[in-house]
Amino acid sequence: TIRRGAAKPDYLVIDLHTAGKGCSGAVTLHGKPTGRTVLGESYNPNEPAAPVCRVELTLDKGTLKAEVAGPCDYYHGGSCGFDGRMTQSR
Repeated sequence: TIRRGAAKPDYLVIDLHTAGKGCSGAVTLHGKPTGRTVLGESYNPNEPAAPVCRVELTLDKGTLKAEVAGPCDYYHGGSCGFDGRMTQSR
């Protein structure tokens, strides 16, 4: 899910989930869009030692492309990830 930030409406809050056979994960990212792209970064004040996951999201012709740009293994199992293409569900 993607929504505007409550405290900073020019930023997006992105809840990213993944699942596959024997693997799942989730992370919340925050980022300020630039055109049709946003570089989302994780931030959890309750876990300051957690690595910062970075995922670049790009919207192109109705498809949202997610590409990992930083260490995200902490947030999902070894046999799945956050890379991929998504289309809007209706």
